[in-house]
Amino acid sequence: MSSIAGIYKETQEPVQEKELEAMMDALHHWDADQRDQLIDGSLGMGHLMLYNTPESRYEKLPYSDPDSGMIITADARIDNRQELAEKLGIDLEGDKTLPDSHLILEAYKQYGRQCTDHLVGAFAFAIRDPNTDQLFCARDHMGFKPFYYYYYYQGGLFVFATEIKGIKAHPEVSLTINEQFVADALSTLKSEKDQTFYKEIFRLPPGTWINFAPNITEIRRYWEPDPNHELKLSSEDEYIQVFRETLEEAVRCRLRSAWPVGAELSGGVDSSAIVSLAAREGNIKAFSHTLPDWARDKHFPYDDETGHSRKVTEYHGIQDHFFISGENEGILEPLKKGLDLHEGVMQGTLSAVFEPLYRKAEEEGCRTLLSGYGGDEMVTSPGPGYMEELAGSLRFGKLLKELYIKNKNKGKVKQPLSIAKQFARHVLYGVFKRFQPAYKTPPWAHDIYHALAIDPEFSEKMNLKERFYSKKKLPAGGNVRMRQYRRINYDYMPQRLEYCAITAQTHKIEYRYPLLDKRLVELYLSLPTYMKVQNGYGRYILRKATEGILPTEIQWRTDKTGVVVPSIFLRWKQDEEALRQLILRARERHINHYVDYDKMLEMLDRIVHRDKDSKERINPQAFQSSVMLLLYQLKK
Repeated sequence: MSSIAGIYKETQEPVQEKELEAMMDALHHWDADQRDQLIDGSLGMGHLMLYNTPESRYEKLPYSDPDSGMIITADARIDNRQELAEKLGIDLEGDKTLPDSHLILEAYKQYGRQCTDHLVGAFAFAIRDPNTDQLFCARDHMGFKPFYYYYYYQGGLFVFATEIKGIKAHPEVSLTINEQFVADALSTLKSEKDQTFYKEIFRLPPGTWINFAPNITEIRRYWEPDPNHELKLSSEDEYIQVFRETLEEAVRCRLRSAWPVGAELSGGVDSSAIVSLAAREGNIKAFSHTLPDWARDKHFPYDDETGHSRKVTEYHGIQDHFFISGENEGILEPLKKGLDLHEGVMQGTLSAVFEPLYRKAEEEGCRTLLSGYGGDEMVTSPGPGYMEELAGSLRFGKLLKELYIKNKNKGKVKQPLSIAKQFARHVLYGVFKRFQPAYKTPPWAHDIYHALAIDPEFSEKMNLKERFYSKKKLPAGGNVRMRQYRRINYDYMPQRLEYCAITAQTHKIEYRYPLLDKRLVELYLSLPTYMKVQNGYGRYILRKATEGILPTEIQWRTDKTGVVVPSIFLRWKQDEEALRQLILRARERHINHYVDYDKMLEMLDRIVHRDKDSKERINPQAFQSSVMLLLYQLKK
């Protein structure tokens, strides 16, 4: 994960060195391995290098191509290097040090704006083409690499960077708070893919490019998966073989590093599959969030996945398996750091609480961290809607069989009345699915809304109730494939990828997500439903594809429990009094009234003192965002 920055002036006014220097200074907080910048008239580009892949050690960016005069800066890792090189007529064997950024530039020379159609990997880049006097910027298909921009059209100023703090440092950038973004953060919503904490700064959405030329600005989405394509093979074994080969390649190509590679391991099927496949290729270091021994069965959520993750590392003989509890750390310091790092309130704070794991990975020399995140959204989805799909196609016998096996897998086979009720419900929804909306608000959304600590006047001003229920809707109508297609287009996924990328970078770590490989996502979406859900099991094809790769008890487990960071509630407890004083201090100072302070205090009590048997809804994410907002306002 490198950092890039740039300035482009449509007026042809020359970029001043101090403008670019200010941006680069702001971005250099993570102590990059190399820093360079280039100014060419009305264009300025900068780059902060994180060496990771073997080729990156020979890379110098920004790069000015002597033949074409084109200039590129990029934060990029190309995962289909060999395939792309063959298309471009480049012999990688003859030049094993060729950087990924040069491959991108050569692809642009040959394909122009369609170059992104030929790239697989993680990238955010900008190319200045002197032949057309254009600046072409693009972001990868899923949004692994951040790309933010500011465009003042009246002055013809375009400023971009991989972090907001880089843009904010430009002397001509003037910013105001985006209150819609604030309202969304306080209510656990995720704003639209182009929105940020500031009205004037935008995110380039995943799978999108933006092109600037004098008096012309184009933004276009260049990729989205096709929900209408279905792969037709002759047997189940063929589907499994193709899926396994694609999954193996998705992991293998992400192991390209000149430093040790680490991986998050929770003990669930997704992360276990990634770690297992990586271990077959070579050494891997595993990192697991855990509860300390003394806290198990004593603090909500009482369970963690330590035993399951150990089964995986023992199965493959992985020696380096580290357990991170963060038990001696509070939560306020990571939230303050997140506030400074992202220059405002975050709509998801998991990356802030991952800090202890990042530190350990850095201590172990890892510059790559594999993650199983994104599997639930597509490639390892449990297949919601399958039962309704069976009912809708009048396959009642198959539906009854699947329900019976599913209940048997959960130890509920002796409850025929329960199975009958499930059958009736699925038939009702399935047969009459044409009357269902494509999206439906889940029942738990009502509990979340009523637990929010938002000032009523601010909520009314932002029309928050209507927006909340609209954005909380989940895919409901349609078959399994359409539900999955709609889910992967949700706003929350690229935002989490951005937050984690920027936070991990402060420890010189680059995240890589095999289950979000473009090729794997397209393949999985095209599979027939019975390869996704079968014999009472969701994630069916992944389970079959990892035969002999995963321990059997992990391969077929259906009892995933706990939370991503099980020790988070200990960390809240550690800072309970400091949090209480923060809320009281904000109330006394009469800062901008976005939150309901009394409800925040109630929320704190519910989170910290939650009883094991309590059914009351808690909302840690909304509370964390509210705390960040108070910290921001008090700091101002």
